[in-house]
Amino acid sequence: VAIGTNTAPSEVLPTRDGETLYVSLRNEGTIRTIDIDSFTVVGTPLPVGTQPESLILTPGERTLIVSLRGSPARLAFVDTRTMQLAKTLDLAATGTFGNLAAASDDGRHIYATFDATAGSFGGLVKVDAIRRTIIDTFVYAETGRPHGVTFVRGQRGRR
Repeated sequence: VAIGTNTAPSEVLPTRDGETLYVSLRNEGTIRTIDIDSFTVVGTPLPVGTQPESLILTPGERTLIVSLRGSPARLAFVDTRTMQLAKTLDLAATGTFGNLAAASDDGRHIYATFDATAGSFGGLVKVDAIRRTIIDTFVYAETGRPHGVTFVRGQRGRR
C-alpha cells in the first residue's frame, strides 16, 4: 500500500470481519481505509482534524472514534457507512492537546487523555460514545502531560 511520504501513519485498526483496516495519518490529518484482500486504499482520504491518533470502533462498527493531538484536545466521530465526519467534540480548553483514548468494554464510554503546555494542567475525560458528549473530567492536581489510558474492568480493590 503506497500512502505517500511523510504522512506519519500513527495507528491501524482492523474491522472484526478482517475485511478493512482504518489508518490514522498524523501529518495529513486524515483517516484512510484499506481493503485487506487487495491491500489497496479505498476511497479518498477523510480529513478529521489535527494529528489523528487513537482509533476506536463502536461495538456495531458504525462509528469510528479518533483522538486528535491538536489544540484544543478533541475527538472526531466518523460515520463508517458514509465515511463522513459526523462530529468533533472539544475535550478541554484551548491550550490543551489531545493524546490517546480507550473505550469501555461495552463501547458506551470513551476515556481520553489530554495535556497542556508547561505550567498548565492535563487530565482525563469520560465521554458518552452514543450521545457524543462529555460526562466527566478529571484534571490532574499537578502540571503534567498524561499520555495514555487503558480500560480494564473488574480491577477495583484487587492487589
